[in-house]
This record gives sequence, C-alpha cells and structure tokens, in this order.
Amino acid sequence: MHPQSAKQSKILSFKQLSILLSLSLSFVIGCNYGDDTENEMNAAGTEAGSEAGSEAGTTAGTTAGTTAGTTAGTTAGTMVEIPMGNVKNESTPELCMNGLDDDGDGKIDCEDLHCALNPEVACPGNTENSDELCGDEIDNDENDFADCMDFNCSRNPWVTVCGPQENTYESCTDGLDNDENGFVDCDDIACQQSPIVGACKDSERGFCLDGIDNDGDGDIDCADSDCAAAASCAGDVMPVDRVAPSEAQHETGDAKCSDGLDNDGDGQIDCADLHCRYNPNVTVCDEGLEINDALCSDGMDNDGNGFTDCEDFACSQNPWVTVCPAAENFTEACNDQQDNDGNGFVDCDDFGCSRNSLVAYCKESEAGFCLDGIDNDGDSLIDCDDDDCAVAAACGGEPLPVPEVPAFNEDNFESSDELCSNGIDDDGDGFVDCADRHCTYNPAVTVCPSEDGTPREISDELCSNGVDDDGNGYMDCGDFSCSRNPWVTVCGELENNDQACVDRVDNDGNGYIDCNDNACSQSTFVSVCGGESGEAGFCADEFDNDGDGAVDCADSDCAEAGFCAQ
Repeated sequence: MHPQSAKQSKILSFKQLSILLSLSLSFVIGCNYGDDTENEMNAAGTEAGSEAGSEAGTTAGTTAGTTAGTTAGTTAGTMVEIPMGNVKNESTPELCMNGLDDDGDGKIDCEDLHCALNPEVACPGNTENSDELCGDEIDNDENDFADCMDFNCSRNPWVTVCGPQENTYESCTDGLDNDENGFVDCDDIACQQSPIVGACKDSERGFCLDGIDNDGDGDIDCADSDCAAAASCAGDVMPVDRVAPSEAQHETGDAKCSDGLDNDGDGQIDCADLHCRYNPNVTVCDEGLEINDALCSDGMDNDGNGFTDCEDFACSQNPWVTVCPAAENFTEACNDQQDNDGNGFVDCDDFGCSRNSLVAYCKESEAGFCLDGIDNDGDSLIDCDDDDCAVAAACGGEPLPVPEVPAFNEDNFESSDELCSNGIDDDGDGFVDCADRHCTYNPAVTVCPSEDGTPREISDELCSNGVDDDGNGYMDCGDFSCSRNPWVTVCGELENNDQACVDRVDNDGNGYIDCNDNACSQSTFVSVCGGESGEAGFCADEFDNDGDGAVDCADSDCAEAGFCAQ
C-alpha cells in the first residue's frame, strides 16, 4: 500500500473529498451520495468545477462515506460466490442484489456505481444510464443534466453514444487522449478520480475482483490489505460496542458541564465541550441537537442542520448514540486493529480517529483527556503527569487565553475592482485577479462575472432567497460560496475566518473544532491552520500568520506578492 499521507491527502482534497472511492466523482443515481456531489462536478469549468474539487470531502461526504463503509464492513463476513465469466466489479444482477460489498468500496448493491450505472442491473429510481436514455434529449434522472452532459452517461462505460471517453481501465492506460480534453490517462480527472475506473488509484479498495494491482503496491485483489472488508475476500470485521464516556473520566455530566472550568484541558469550557454537548443525559446544555437514539432514528432533521439521523455527526460520531452503524470514530473502534468502516485505514491512520475530539486514542497531546487514566499521546505520561494537562482544571490549571488574531478585513486582500483587474497577484496566494476567491466571493467586486452569465451566489440577498442562483445544484447556505464566504452573514455561526478558527469552539456544530474542521484547514480565507504556503496569501494583514517571526513583506513567503512590490 502507498503511504497513508498520500492516500489521505487525496481524500481530503476532494469534498468531493471525503472518501475518494465513495464520493469523489460526484455521481447521483436516483439518490444523493453525500451533500455536495454530482452537480458540482458536472459544472466543472465554472465555479463548481474548482470549488467542488477542492472542498468536497466535508461533513456530509464523510458522513455518507463512513456510514456506507461501516455497513459494508459489518455485513461482509461471508465469502461471496462470484458468477462465472469475466466479472471484474460489483456490476452483475447477482452481485448487485446479494446485500454484500463485493468489491470493497464501501458501497452495497445499488449504492455502488458499478451497479447503478449498469442498465442490465435495473437499480430502482430515475436513471440515465443507457444508450437509449442518454440519447433522448430528456433529463431522465432530473439532476439538471441531460444525456451526455450528465456524467452518468459520459463517464459510464456501458454507454456508447457519447463518443470516445476515458471511463475504463483500458482507455485510462492506453497513452491516448481519448476524450480530446488535453489530458492523457491518469492526468485526466475522468480517470484519476472515477470510482469505477480501476486505473490511477492509490488503493485497491473498490477493485478487489479485477485481477489488477490497482495501486501499484505489488499486491492484487484479496492479497492486498485494502480489500480486507470486501465480501469477495471474506472480509470479516468484528463489531465493536461503543462505550459512553464516564462522568468520572471526562468533562461530562451536569456538574462538570456547568462549573465554568475546563476540567479536561481541551480548551473547551462546559457546553462548548463536545463531551457535554453530545451527552443526552446532560440537561444544562440543551441546544436542540440530534443526540439520542430516539432523535437519531426518527427520519427527521430535528436540529435543522440539513442532516437527518445517522447522516448527522451529532448522531454518527456520538458515543452515547447506539442506533448508528459502528464507524471508526469512537475510542473502542480506534484501538482494535480493525478497519471498522472499510475505508482502507485502520485505527489511528483513519482521520475518523485521529481528528475526532471525542476519541481518546491517536492524539498528539494529552490535552482534552486529562481525567481518563490513559496515555493518550504515547509519551508515557498520563493525565496530570503530562505537561499537556497543565491547563486542565482537574490538574489545578487554567485554560490558556484564546490567541488574538486580526478580524477579516477585505482591504488586506486582493478584493476590489482595481486589484481584481490589474493582472497582479497582489496578496501572494498564487491566484491572479478573478482566479482569486477574494475577488469572486466579494459581492462588491463587479469585474469578475461568472463564465456562464449566471449571478454568483455570494451576497446575503442571494444566499437567503431560496433559489439556486448560480445553477450549481446548491442553494443558499448549502452552497460553499455562501457558507464559506466571509462576506455572507446570513448562514449562522460558521468557521470561515481566522477568529472563528482559533476560538476553541465548534462554531458550525459539525463535530470538528478549529483547524480540525476542513472549513478552517482548507479555506483560502483562513491563515491560522498552517500549510506549506506559510505567510503567502496573507501579506498585508500585519500579522505573523505562520509564526516564524516575520510579518507580511518581511517574510520570504510574500516575495511574489504585488503588495510587497510597492
């Protein structure tokens, strides 16, 4: 297998990120495979093509991929009988109706695109997956894309009416630019990120029947540990019970959640701490969240955050909730040497463990777990014996002050008609004029119209009118151009600026705090979460964004910034 860092970086870079084989190509076949899927990819070349590619493996993508992966892992315990013939994927009527994840991609039967795109399988729901349906000039699946404009047609190896494409293993390894888009084989996103093409992959997962070493690690199909959860490899993941955090070992319970102290040293006091907010037995933090078995199984979006039942992190990542399939995002599952959710990553190699503030293992610091009697960061020091717990009230400490960072100020960026049309990368972020989101997200900038003439959904008015103004399939605060936009104020509390990304609060309520939240760590508007670019992009805010002692133009990271050439 390839190194974990290479695998996970691809998963995170595509939200259309969240689990590459589950969601990244963004198909929709009669249902939604996560929040931000097909329409963002189908709109490639316009705003969605760039935005969805970099921001999609968010909250809902992770939830959908994790839930499906978990289901696959727990049901794939029986060796499946492969039908006779050259079956290379979960794509026959037999395999698509057996209730198993045969090829190990975390999708079962018609949830798997190999099933859904094959017209011979006849999956339920509106589909656009045959030569007939892809040539009738009708938007049969009602996803706003008809015929070959729909990826369900153009990226579908069973469809022949859309001309030469790069949608099979053969066409993605032949050294030719089959679709004549200027990209050959693995340089083409149609090959690189398609969950149905076995070439150009970093994992064998999803291609455990094809007899090919898909990830180039020398192991084929069931010989590769990536295929451990595939039914064809007799994958057998033992179920693990969640154990609710005890009041003695965590900052939870009415007493600790109302004492005004940071008991466990995570920087979160009382109801700001997820151990308080997610515990349905805590009565002093009633925020209307979806946090108990009844609310997580009633088919309703009780807290109005756009996610229902186990698609909501307050359910699926909550150790007090038992009705959601066991994923790899609670303490017991992160210490059992199993790939519980079938996503190819085990225990601490899985972000569901390492980035989850409720998981006691896989931590780089003891902070946040200063009462549990566990050496959480592996330095042989436990709880109050570890300097990380110096700020915990349980250890006699006080929380560190929240870092002071400047408020977002558009004057510090390439964000005016003049700066967005001068042909210079003024703020040094690597993007010039209308390629810079500081230009395209600012409703006051008039020199950056969209390429297709639709209005940009970037103002309070357009982000609250109940209309998908830019036609990318996402409306109002469901569109990143609204929810990740510091100029928009109508989308509630968000984590889309430096101040919100250092305050130790889960502002958007998605279960991730500050730089553990992709809304912070992957935003071009946030500087406090580090990154290879350092000060670049923030060369006029009079703040040492990367903490190297050099501010703005005094930092070599800003050498190419137009602001520093003045």
